[in-house]
Amino acid sequence: MPRERLAIEGVPALLAGPERPRGAVLFLHGAGGSKERTAALAGPLHEAGFLTLHPDALHHGERKGGAGDVFRDKAKIVEAQLASIEEAPRLLAWLRARFPGLPLFAVGASMGGYVVHELLARGEVLAAAAVWMSAARPPDWLVPALPPGFVPAIERAGGYRGVPLLHLHGDADAIVPLRLAEETIETLRSRYPPGRLALAVLPGVGHAPRPEMAALSAGWFLRWRFESA
Repeated sequence: MPRERLAIEGVPALLAGPERPRGAVLFLHGAGGSKERTAALAGPLHEAGFLTLHPDALHHGERKGGAGDVFRDKAKIVEAQLASIEEAPRLLAWLRARFPGLPLFAVGASMGGYVVHELLARGEVLAAAAVWMSAARPPDWLVPALPPGFVPAIERAGGYRGVPLLHLHGDADAIVPLRLAEETIETLRSRYPPGRLALAVLPGVGHAPRPEMAALSAGWFLRWRFESA
């Protein structure tokens, strides 16, 4: 699948997918990840007809510098997460300008999944979204590193606009416990029409992205791509 290397407002990114796409996906990686890793997972999305845009978060990939093992540095994770929250709307705007008329979607894994929740809590309108191994509230171990006054997305549920949202989570995840995803779904359920909010639990899966997550996300996006056409 063709790939194009980009720098979008200083953010290194990869653009990959079919020449005649039926939609475009912003694919946000987790702590310790990179644009190359998410691009390697995106095959099912490409096969389903979606372009994917893969940015490097702050302290990751080409932006890593001397950050070391980011996954073990809570302060760096928080810095990357906060930077991604501010950058993601600009990346979506770039996609809208580059591919006018294409429906836009978002996938977020772990840290990237929280960023997707921030987009939705702030009223971003997407055709659909998928969150892997994440939730609308940061896990307890990350909370001490958050800035004073930080209000998680789950406490701003009034901002969500019913964007179709699929959560994918392993029942053996020790990094972001399944209970946080379940809490997210229960909190949002009253604000969503039936069928537009779903949680799929993968038995025996821990905190690691799996190919079936991309395949399930592609199917979810196709469902809403056709319904909105």
